[in-house]
Amino acid sequence: MQRVAAWLNEKNPGLDGPIGVEEDLIEARLIDSMDFLEFIDLLEEISGDSIDLQEV
Repeated sequence: MQRVAAWLNEKNPGLDGPIGVEEDLIEARLIDSMDFLEFIDLLEEISGDSIDLQEV
């Protein structure tokens, strides 16, 4: 979870405070559609599993 939080903070340097675990990252404008693909890559790297984009 720390790598995800660090990645989100890197994408949003002006972010104040922690990001809630239930936060909708797109709705909160923490990531956009291009960042979403990078986010999926990060999650795949962390988990070691592939994520089927048709299921997301």
